[in-house]
Amino acid sequence: MGNQPMPRIEIGIESVEGDVVFFVRDNGLGLALVKRIVELYEGRIWLESEGLGLGTCFRFTLPGVLT
Repeated sequence: MGNQPMPRIEIGIESVEGDVVFFVRDNGLGLALVKRIVELYEGRIWLESEGLGLGTCFRFTLPGVLT
């Protein structure tokens, strides 16, 4: 959890250009969770962040998941 006094995590799914994109948006918890899922299912991962201390959104796809 790092040094976050109020940790939060949001999990969701979106359709982007025909792909199913899962996301985990957090302020200090999501990387370990997403890393394990992507490694298990051999997916693809990328991240988005608005800057230090503002949280991160980890997005990932998994092979064989169809919209």
